[in-house]
Amino acid sequence: MNPEEFDIIIIGGGINGAAIAREAQTRGLRVILLEKNDFASGTTQYSSRLIHGGLRYLEQFEFGLVFEALQEREYLLKTAPHLVRPLHFLIPNYLHSTRDLWYLRLGMIGYDFLSFLKSLPWHTYWKNANLVKLVEPGIETAQLNGAVAYYDGQVNFPERLCLANILSAQHAGAIVKNYHHVTKILTQNKTVIGVQTQDLLTKQQQTYYASLVINASGPWVDQTNELIKSLGPLSLEIGGTKGSHIVVKPWKSAPRRAIYVEAYHDRRPIFIIPWRKYILIGTTDIPFHGKLETVYPTTKEAQYFLDETNRLFPDAQLTTQKIIHAYAGVRPLPSIRKEAPGDIPRSHIIHDYQQDGITGYLSIISGKITTNRSLAQETINTLQSKLPPCIVKNIKRSQTKSTPLFGGNIKNIEQYSKDHLSTIENTYHLDREQAQYLIDMFGTEHQKILAYCEHNKSLNKRISQYHPDILAQIYYCIEHEHVKTLSDFLLRRTGIGSGENQGLDCIQTVAKIMAPKLNWTAQHTKQQIQQYKKEIKIRYTLHN
Repeated sequence: MNPEEFDIIIIGGGINGAAIAREAQTRGLRVILLEKNDFASGTTQYSSRLIHGGLRYLEQFEFGLVFEALQEREYLLKTAPHLVRPLHFLIPNYLHSTRDLWYLRLGMIGYDFLSFLKSLPWHTYWKNANLVKLVEPGIETAQLNGAVAYYDGQVNFPERLCLANILSAQHAGAIVKNYHHVTKILTQNKTVIGVQTQDLLTKQQQTYYASLVINASGPWVDQTNELIKSLGPLSLEIGGTKGSHIVVKPWKSAPRRAIYVEAYHDRRPIFIIPWRKYILIGTTDIPFHGKLETVYPTTKEAQYFLDETNRLFPDAQLTTQKIIHAYAGVRPLPSIRKEAPGDIPRSHIIHDYQQDGITGYLSIISGKITTNRSLAQETINTLQSKLPPCIVKNIKRSQTKSTPLFGGNIKNIEQYSKDHLSTIENTYHLDREQAQYLIDMFGTEHQKILAYCEHNKSLNKRISQYHPDILAQIYYCIEHEHVKTLSDFLLRRTGIGSGENQGLDCIQTVAKIMAPKLNWTAQHTKQQIQQYKKEIKIRYTLHN
């Protein structure tokens, strides 16, 4: 194959672009994926970290979306069991709630019915405050009618779920490139035929040709579309909304389950979720019209979360000083402004520009992390009519429903952990937390990380005093996971940057190891450290 000629070019390395690359390549297409920053560094990185059917979408009569998401949740539990785990939710119901307890139960019956093939337990409910107090001792019981409980899913690291798709695509033969910015979309008459890119690290330029270009750049869809404005005016596709979150340490009676509650202040739904060893609280849903590179969590938003959490858990006594970090991202929702932000449809749109007289070009609008695989399958099914017959005849049937994602070839994650934990502890002298962490983050690939320790026993040491990560991960991630910067490793390949201290205690150590592996000069190493500190300060702290 000529490396400059492909069947499909995908612009955007978030969860949807990554899933499309995997789907396309495993079905026999020749694929290249181009991401201008790092994989998962956009909306994927700033999500609520849930794999869920979208219970509230039932009220909007989006039954198809809920059914699709619930089925995809089940597939993810099976194909990425190291990354996606069941999460128990509790919905408390108060006198001031806008929905009665019976109404919540009715919704849960519908939710269970739409996920009738699920492996997770069905919902339960408690019809008085005393019973709810037994399962959540710290919860406010004044005016508490009862509660319903159900299971959904959680992905602690959606960045790694995205990467698992990227690596699955790559191992099937796809070319994947981060830090490759598409600077020009090439056209012939009114047909898109390829792209020009610039490697943002080396400044080298490259041209790629393909039968079809897919714009999967999330909130940046409209910016990418600007590159073909010479073919005619295109309507705006994205009407993004901002979602902010805060992360705090758990208090004495912090929730044992994820709490899905209607805020007292404005009746919006918010989540209070056990996440890793912290509590994740979110999210807002505010129309966003600013620059996508300047999406910041605000003190006002944080105080809203703190007030609601303190009201629901009186002994929490949270203040802004207790926030470990905060973050915000933009949901790439369709440009619809008739509804309130929370009511904008979350179902994805595959936009074909043939009606505008433009061929060889598609855009992906919206799409949930949960439904990344089904969106990808639908995309490849849709584009078959756009490709030459000589290519279409070689396209295979989709097998991604049952094919494990990279590192996820594990039939039973509990048994797998049980089989490997003692060996990891005894042979490599790691504690139980570290051993479980390696399995949860890397799945079957954890054995390759431990192999580094066999050659150099000192690589089993912790990178940071606050986190279980070990030095061997740095070598593995550079050699196998497209790590190019400090931020790539600390924020998106590990949990160091998104946890306590955010890696500031170990940044010099990590940079010292990365520098010779990536041929950094002393000056460039210093710049990497400065850039990381700046990114943490800007993107993960509160703004007025």
